[in-house]
Amino acid sequence: AARRRLAQGLARRAALACLARALAAWRAAAAEQRALQRGHREAVLQWYIVLCTSALETWYRWLRRRREKRTRQARAAELFASAERTNAARSLLQRFGELCDEAEAACPPGAACASPLEVA
Repeated sequence: AARRRLAQGLARRAALACLARALAAWRAAAAEQRALQRGHREAVLQWYIVLCTSALETWYRWLRRRREKRTRQARAAELFASAERTNAARSLLQRFGELCDEAEAACPPGAACASPLEVA
């Protein structure tokens, strides 16, 4: 009976030692798995950061070009309006010069003739 209890105690200790080793191995494997998952999450996060940075740079470049295009278009519209005003003034002055020439040609030499600016 004493031998039997001794054998059971030794078996129980051996079983507990085996269980402790298995538990330690399981904890080590779980810690390694967590470390791998953490590394994977960090890698994915880094990939997202690079991807988002690239997308934001592309969007900012598009926005900057769009603003530059609108600025150029506004400047072109201003230049066109200025050119139209200049052409209108040039046409009026040219027509006024033609009217003056016609009035001078119609007036006999030495006579006092009406200016094209006078309203009849």
